[in-house]
Amino acid sequence: MIRPGFILLMLAVAVAAAAQAPSPKRLQTARLLKTPGGIRFALAGPEQPRRAPLLFVLGADYRLSLEREDFNEVGALLAPKGYLQAAIDTPGHGDDRRPGEPEGIAAWRTRLEKGENPIAAFVESLRTVLTHLIDQGWVDPERVGVCGSSRGGFLALHAAAGESRLRYVVAFAPVSDLLAVREFNGMVNPASARALDIMPLAEKLTGRSLLISIGHNDQRVGTQHVIDFALRLMQLAAPPGKVMTHFWSSDEVKFILSPSEGANGHSTYRHAHDDAAAWILQRTGS
Repeated sequence: MIRPGFILLMLAVAVAAAAQAPSPKRLQTARLLKTPGGIRFALAGPEQPRRAPLLFVLGADYRLSLEREDFNEVGALLAPKGYLQAAIDTPGHGDDRRPGEPEGIAAWRTRLEKGENPIAAFVESLRTVLTHLIDQGWVDPERVGVCGSSRGGFLALHAAAGESRLRYVVAFAPVSDLLAVREFNGMVNPASARALDIMPLAEKLTGRSLLISIGHNDQRVGTQHVIDFALRLMQLAAPPGKVMTHFWSSDEVKFILSPSEGANGHSTYRHAHDDAAAWILQRTGS
């Protein structure tokens, strides 16, 4: 029999541990800019860039996505190599929040239920920012990629599928099926969310470089669907006329399955960001 006093002690320990958990480290100060059409975005990296490689970082609001370690550790590792990093608000975050809406991914459901497609609107905004940066001469259009974790990984895959100038994608523990995420539980008309499943994106991503990682028991986003998606990408990337065997491999499509950590297994492995930065440098020749 568990005594009430023991339960209270465990709760106190848990609260104390949470209070002592370090806040995400601030990496840098982002510059806040606008496109001629008024789309706000954040930029970090060289102050006067000329045809620099660019990494879009998708996390939360545009400033925190670049400044916080939990969102942009990869960008911070690339910055000494002259990489620009750019971010826009993800749906339901920052200036994209609307009065009366829930925050974050729950806002996606609200908009989908109203007949909106927040993902398509997000991709169009990212495309506009990319065009602006290229037109300014700040970015080398041959060395542009996108990175994100969880919902950011989902958005990164959709962005690359909709914008061919994004040459590579890094997705850490990506959402793959919106209906598997708790915020979408009990959705009455799930067709609009089901239409955003990442599996149909595989054909659109053929020819691009992709790095995807997931924990073996990710209960937040679901592991198996991400594995199936990665296998489909590998099948499509196999050289024409060559049967894919267990000896076939390619760094152009790299999938990493690692032990899950944490209460719901939604995590990245210890050296994931270092590995991703090295992989990007290999892709872009920097």
